[in-house]
Amino acid sequence: MHTHGLEVWPAAGRRGITPAAWAVRAIQKLITLVPCLFSSVSAAPVDLDMRRAAVVAELVTLPPLVASPQTCQRIGFHGHAAEPAWVVIDFQRQVTPERVALFPARLPSGGSEQSGFPSAFTIEISDDPEFAARVLIAEWKEPEKGVGERLPFWMAPGNGATGRYLRITVNGFRTGPGGERFFRLGEIVVLADGQNAALRCPTRTSASLDSPRRWEPDNLTDGYFWCLPLIGGRSSITSGARTPIESAEVVDGATWLEVDLGQPERIDEIHLVPAWPIGQADLPGYGFPSHFQLLADPETATSKLLLDETSSAPPADALPNPGPAQLMLAPQGLTAQRVRLAAQTLWRIGPRIGSSYGPSQHVLALAELQCWRGGRNLAAGKPVAMSHVAEGKGWSAAALTDGFSSRHELLDWKAWVEGIARRAELEEDLAEIDTGLDRKREDRLRQMLAMAIGALVVVLLGGVSAALWLRAAATRKLVALQRQLARDLHDEVGASLSELAIQSDLARRQYDGKRDPGPRLAEIAATARDTLDHMRDVIWLLAPKAGTWQDLSHRLESVANRLLDGINHDVRVTGEPPAGRPAPQWARDSVLFLKEAITNARRHAEADHVTVAIDWNDGLNMSVSDDGSGFDPQATASGHGLANLRERAAAMQATCEVVSQRGRGTTVRLLASGRHFHNRRSDHLQEGQV
Repeated sequence: MHTHGLEVWPAAGRRGITPAAWAVRAIQKLITLVPCLFSSVSAAPVDLDMRRAAVVAELVTLPPLVASPQTCQRIGFHGHAAEPAWVVIDFQRQVTPERVALFPARLPSGGSEQSGFPSAFTIEISDDPEFAARVLIAEWKEPEKGVGERLPFWMAPGNGATGRYLRITVNGFRTGPGGERFFRLGEIVVLADGQNAALRCPTRTSASLDSPRRWEPDNLTDGYFWCLPLIGGRSSITSGARTPIESAEVVDGATWLEVDLGQPERIDEIHLVPAWPIGQADLPGYGFPSHFQLLADPETATSKLLLDETSSAPPADALPNPGPAQLMLAPQGLTAQRVRLAAQTLWRIGPRIGSSYGPSQHVLALAELQCWRGGRNLAAGKPVAMSHVAEGKGWSAAALTDGFSSRHELLDWKAWVEGIARRAELEEDLAEIDTGLDRKREDRLRQMLAMAIGALVVVLLGGVSAALWLRAAATRKLVALQRQLARDLHDEVGASLSELAIQSDLARRQYDGKRDPGPRLAEIAATARDTLDHMRDVIWLLAPKAGTWQDLSHRLESVANRLLDGINHDVRVTGEPPAGRPAPQWARDSVLFLKEAITNARRHAEADHVTVAIDWNDGLNMSVSDDGSGFDPQATASGHGLANLRERAAAMQATCEVVSQRGRGTTVRLLASGRHFHNRRSDHLQEGQV
């Protein structure tokens, strides 16, 4: 017969083997099996590994949330702690938000200064500019202090409510170094019909602390924020479209590029994506003109000026270079066939020298020009015309409408917003999976350690039981046997366990395999040292005097806590032990009963929690309860160590009760009445033995 893979040795007393020698040999044989127990620790469950691989594979396909350099000087909105503090966006039309996303303000330096993201706010929509009638879309409060400061973004789904005005009311503020209370936001994105309905919409606020360009209410809907452009997971093989190098900087619209949609189309948004070519100087916004106009259907009777960035005379920039972030426009009621970017002043390659315009090298470049309606890029794959074009090394006119920036594919608002939301979910899942994998590996190793310790304890208890079986002789013979068994356990078992600890430490230093066995061997060494502690318990049990009833109570509590170390457990002691001293064998049997009950719970119950109760009111009522798998006591009357427990209780003239049900846990209880308790103490005082 085998139990948990360990051989069951012949009973003591057979084949001329003394119980003490049998116990010692059993322990020595068990020690040789400890490495085998550890070798059975396997990898974490396959299902977690498969889940992790699936999450990582999906993450590769999702848009990365990358912090881009902010060169446009438009950081966001800085508000003070007004009562109330709110920001209102006027969509100028009826909008049904599908998602609302708030992006924190991040400084261009990327420093550690707090983002100022509010700690609590509500979002409402209404047709009334004063919000007399309104519908709540979302309400948020950070679960722990400072969580909002670390958010890459906050997002909530819409609830089907429709309105013209969206209001964000802030009621949780941050505290600055001077004690001032404030909040900051970088951008507000409202996804509706595949587009950002908030783009370039007018705003008003009750709590603005303006700083021109850097902190203004209009920055909340200007389309500039720290994680642009709207890129996906695929890499680009093209850089975009550019003109040849020119010596003249001021060209007055003679250098241009345009997209022909093939027919007049209604356009909701126009995106200009700056070039950021790989292999050249790391300059986001390469070739983006400092002065330009954006025209619809130029050189026709219906020509319309969409954007005029020519107000400042060179060398001052009319529009600060946007870096890698696309420039987004939301022309109201625009229908056009052609969209042209006409440069007034070209981007300068290299620095100016003195007051001259040298070195005389200038260029116009753009990675992508997009025209959006209803979540579809109308310009995708459409023909491109340029005043003059430079081809080669990733540059071509066709690259202006290929759907890629200079480095990545470009996504529509809906795909990008849902992609970064999905990425955030998967990154949380990945962190949980990694934690679970680590926990599973630790649990498996801990289980093996528990099995090894439990097996050693069982053998030690077997040796003690054999010694107790021989204690039917006279007191003198009993004392001699106790001392002999104590010497055997101390000299032979102690030496063997000490050798195990030494050899484990040496193996940890000398092993040169592919995997470092150090941590595992260190646990073996620790296990051996723990076993020495158990051996000292055995010696205490064999001592001629077991102390007072109070000492016995302390011993029971200490043994329970040590045997249950590593799992969730409670040890409760109630009542007061009586005065006097218990009989040695009665004290020993009570300790061994508790050890066997706990060992059975750890070996068989697969429990998450074990409770030990020791009650000294009207005798001794001791119980071991677990929430494990349970069993049928009638079907396994001789299993789970029940026979040993009942025999030991009978020897103590006490009662053993076992209550268990499959799936409902197990309770093992020892009951010794107060009357019987008193009699046993009196016997001990009169006879000095059981």
